[in-house]
Amino acid sequence: MLRGNGCHTFLDAGPLGSEGRLGHGHLDTLSLELSAPGGIFLCDTGCLAYTSDAGAYREQVRTAAHNTVVVDDRDQAELTGLWRIAADGTRPRLLAWDPGPEEQRWEASHHGYGRLRDPVVHRRRVRFWPARRWEVVDALEGRGRARPGAVLALCPGVVARLPPPAGGGAGAGGRSAPPDERPAPGAGGGWVAPSYGVRRPAVVLVAAVRVRLPFQFRTVIEWMSIQG
Repeated sequence: MLRGNGCHTFLDAGPLGSEGRLGHGHLDTLSLELSAPGGIFLCDTGCLAYTSDAGAYREQVRTAAHNTVVVDDRDQAELTGLWRIAADGTRPRLLAWDPGPEEQRWEASHHGYGRLRDPVVHRRRVRFWPARRWEVVDALEGRGRARPGAVLALCPGVVARLPPPAGGGAGAGGRSAPPDERPAPGAGGGWVAPSYGVRRPAVVLVAAVRVRLPFQFRTVIEWMSIQG
C-alpha cells in the first residue's frame, strides 16, 4: 500500500489462489484501488454472486473488470468453473516497494500472459507523491504484435469526461506512434457490487491499442479540489 495526505493506494502482487483453486480471488494481478479525499475513485467489482448467477460470477472475476492491463482480450488465467482456474502462471514478483516521505514507489511483474502464442510479461511501476499525484507505467515485454488495454474501473458515482482525440500518441520506446498504434480511450458500462447481491452501475475506461511489442502505457492521475 502507498499512502499519504488522505490518499490510499492498494496494490496487488499476489498469486491467483492456490493449486488451481481461485477461491474468493479475482483475476486481477497488479491491479490497484485508489481512494482520496472525497471517497474511493478506482475499485474492483466486488462480489455480486456465486452459484446463483454464473454469468455475474465470470464478470466479477475477469481481468477486464479490474485496474490492470488486459492483453488480447484474455484473462490472466483460464477460468474453468466456479472458484477454479486451469493453472496460475502469473508467477508475480514484487520488484520494489519504497514508502519514502517525499515519493513512494512500487513495482511488480507477472507472467500470466506467458501462455499466449506470443508470450507477454507485464511489469507495472506506480509512483505516488503526497501532493496527491500518481504515475502508473505499464510495460509490456515480448515480441510480435498484441492488443493491450489499460483499464481504469471507476467507482459508482464517479463521472468520466473523455477529451477529444489527440494528434499523437506514445509508442514503444517513447517514439511517435503511427495511427494504428495510438491508444484509443473509450468508456464502457460496468458495475460494482458494494455488498453481496447488490449491483451499482459504474464506468470502465479502457485505452486499447494494437502494437508491436515492447510497448508501454503511462497514466497520470492528479487529485484537485474544485471549489464552488
